[in-house]
Amino acid sequence: MPGGVGDNALVFYLFYVEKDNLRALELVQRTLRALPNEAATPAFAGFALDGLGRLGEGLAFHHRALHL
Repeated sequence: MPGGVGDNALVFYLFYVEKDNLRALELVQRTLRALPNEAATPAFAGFALDGLGRLGEGLAFHHRALHL
């Protein structure tokens, strides 16, 4: 399923292995729409945003992940 759990795995790979936070963020935005109640998805968005220096936005996604 596009934007599903497989994309979460790719997002994880992009920011942990490739260090490509911009591509990870682009992909995780689609995944957030497909998996709105999956706690890992907003956490991954937060990590990608943190890596881009957008710490305030990243923190908001980390809080969202904690509340899921």
